[in-house]
Amino acid sequence: MVKKNERSVLRLTLACEQVDLWRFRDKVVQAKGMPAHRKVHLLHEAVELWAGPALVGLDPRWVGPEMARLRAEGRAAFLELARLCAEQEDLDQAIEHTARADLLFPDDHEIWSGLWRLLSRDGRSQAIIDDLHRREDVAGGAGSLPAAVRAEAKSLVAEARLKSKTQHVGLPYQLPPAAANLHGRDADLAVLDRLTDPASGVRAITICGLGGLGKTALAVNWAHAATGHFLDAVLFADLRGFSAVGSAESADVLRKQTAITVSEYGEG
Repeated sequence: MVKKNERSVLRLTLACEQVDLWRFRDKVVQAKGMPAHRKVHLLHEAVELWAGPALVGLDPRWVGPEMARLRAEGRAAFLELARLCAEQEDLDQAIEHTARADLLFPDDHEIWSGLWRLLSRDGRSQAIIDDLHRREDVAGGAGSLPAAVRAEAKSLVAEARLKSKTQHVGLPYQLPPAAANLHGRDADLAVLDRLTDPASGVRAITICGLGGLGKTALAVNWAHAATGHFLDAVLFADLRGFSAVGSAESADVLRKQTAITVSEYGEG
């Protein structure tokens, strides 16, 4: 809506919820103090509102401080989101968010160094090499980047190659991938948080509902965020409750889980 004041100056007036910047800031404020799995959801919604560099096309002489402030806000949200995803072992999402931040905030060493470290952790050595070559081309050709940067890339490539050659060894962890976005389930997640609090005394939880309502997605997303409660192992069994071939027999499920646990965890 455009208003004209008493001095005949035009002013564009919009509600806060109609402006992406205010919506972004509102999501970031909501995320503060939230548990990690809910914070990820809110920060993901926040960075989706970040469509491009702040105040692009305007003369920095007039809006320099505002550009720097907005850049810092967006950068911090992306870095926090990537960190949380990495801590929850969702490396694909962490890499995706960091790569997008790299496009929005080019020449930020902390961001693209973080991207290389995530790629190395995921065993993706060639992706690091390709990104290094791309940055060298932008900077003016091979060898144009500082020696310290090339040394960092070389070290991370070596770590990534070592990672890709090793077999996963550790405690049984069978959870399927979590849904990238789980909308409208904050209340249900809060109930699960309360029930699994060590002080609650609850030993088992059943999630009930009609088929197709998202019970499995809710359980899996919550379980990924709650693995810290279950340090010995995390097992998953599909009981095929709505399968055309019939439900799984409890004896078969127990036999299979026992075999997997012994093979991965050892007889002792």
